[in-house]
Order: sequence, then structure tokens, then C-alpha cells
Amino acid sequence: MNNRWLLYFMVFTLVSMPVGISHAEAKEKVSIGIVHDGVVDSSDMFFKKLKIELTTLLGSKYSIQMPEDKILDAGWSTDNASNNYDRLVNDRDVDIIVGIGILTGSAIARKGSYAKPVIALGVFEPERQGLPPATRNRSGIHNLTYILINRSIDRDLDTFYEVFPYKHIGIVFYKEVWKFRSADPDLFREVMEKNKTSFEFLPIANNIEEVFTAAREDIDALYLGYLGPFQGEQKAMLIDAINAKGIPSFGSSVADVKRGVLAAIAPEAHLSKIVRRISLNVEAILNGEDPANLPVNLSFEENLMINMRTANKIGFSPTFAVLAKAEVVE
Repeated sequence: MNNRWLLYFMVFTLVSMPVGISHAEAKEKVSIGIVHDGVVDSSDMFFKKLKIELTTLLGSKYSIQMPEDKILDAGWSTDNASNNYDRLVNDRDVDIIVGIGILTGSAIARKGSYAKPVIALGVFEPERQGLPPATRNRSGIHNLTYILINRSIDRDLDTFYEVFPYKHIGIVFYKEVWKFRSADPDLFREVMEKNKTSFEFLPIANNIEEVFTAAREDIDALYLGYLGPFQGEQKAMLIDAINAKGIPSFGSSVADVKRGVLAAIAPEAHLSKIVRRISLNVEAILNGEDPANLPVNLSFEENLMINMRTANKIGFSPTFAVLAKAEVVE
């Protein structure tokens, strides 16, 4: 009789236990799909940091997934960026889409409506990229938020004029960017009229030498914008070539000054702060917040920086007024 009661007790205990379901398996799975412009040296590090940050922030409640087959490389093509985004939208296994890069950000901006929550890193001038202006630090667009870093090409060009009063400036960008920008008839008009200057586009398609073969003889300064696949070693070579020709240059961030550009004012974006904002956005979305209502501005300290070694190399002497408010790199 005792053995029978012992058997009943064991059966009851086993039936009552949640068999085969671990704590980790019970978590809600969240799949993040990523579209990015193209591979750069920091790509792998960025994805790893993002996965770690997301898991640290949300891992107690969710099983965060970033499958390799849902990290899509656009190969520096705006059309591919657009198609890759559509692919993730139509993928039932993807819950949230993250877009990285100016080409991808511009492609996403022009979609108009968003079936899934989207976080875009690469929107830097909303109105010029096809979005309405952000109001009250929000996108105001259902299912869309973006990270708007305090950078402005117009402000760069105006500051550059204070440093070096150019007459006709060449603006260097990767060619794919102009699919979204060149049709704007008012591009840089205000700053050019204010300083009585002019500009021309110098898009790079295949190699950095195109900058010099396309430039008119009266170009007396160069502005380096987004160079896409030429951002790494090729950009460093371009800067060296510009300096060798004695042309004053201005970078799209102070990181360029450290690489040899004469001057810049826009802040260098810090990876950890960006990764943190993306992760907080994901958390808010999973908590039921519409991305339309999430903050978009992400500010970094802005400061004029001048490379005096470059200034000496090209035979240029900044005024005392400029040096008084600049951080100098020797």
C-alpha cells in the first residue's frame, strides 16, 4: 500500500511540473532586421555593440534576435537600399527594422508609409530627404523614428567661409547621394547668397581622381561630404592629394580634421551613444509606444577645429579671430 501511494505522489508531481520549458525559451522573441549602405571597417563592431546593448537592456524579458540573413548590405546603391528595406517589410519574421546610412535613410524617408516600426540612422536633413520637418522633437509619422544628429551642411559652408573666404567651392559627395539631393533648386542658396559665393558638385562614382578631373580651375576650396565606399583609406588618400595641391578643405565632422582636413565644426558621432538611443527606441516600441512619438534629436558637442599642420602645408594662416574660438590640432 505504501508503495502505491508513493507511486501516485510521484506521478502527480511530474504532471504538475512545467516540463521542457526553460526560462529563456519562455521569453518573447523579437527579431531585428537591419538595412545598411555598405560594409565599412566599423560595421561588425557596430552590430556586435548593438546586439550586446539590446540584450543587456531587454534580455530579461525578450529574446533579442539579429539573424545574419536579416542584416542586408545595399552595396552602396540607393536602389538596393530601397529593395532591401522592402524585403524586410515583407518578412514575417522581422518585428522591427533599423536603417543605417545616408543612402538607406533617404530611401526609407521616401517610402511615405511604414507597415512596421522603423528606426533610421542616416536622416540628417529631413526636409531635403523627403520628410516633413520634425516638430516637438518627434517625427510625427506613424511607425517611423530617426536619429537626427546636429549636423548641417549649410552651417558647415558658412563656418568654412569664416575660416577661409572662398569664392567658388567644390562639394564632394558619393554619387548615389545626388539621387536624393541634386534636384533641390534651393540647395545651399541662402548661405551662398549671404557670402556672395558659388558652388559646384563633384560627385565620386569610381575613384577619387574624379574630384580633380571634374573640378573647374576657379575652385578655390573643397568640402568633403558623405563618400560612401570611399570613406576609409580612399578618403585619407583624397585628403593627402587635396593638401598636396594646396587647396583648403572642410570636413563633414571633426574626425576629418584629425585625418588632415584643414577644418571642421560638426561633432564626431560617438558609437556608444547612438547604439544606446537605438536600444532605448526598441524598448519603447516593445512597450507599445508609436515610433512617431519618440525623440529624434541626438546632440553632440559642436566645436570649430583647425589642423595647423595642414594650414602650414598649404600655406594658409587663419586669422586671430578664427584661432581664438577654435581648437587647434598640431
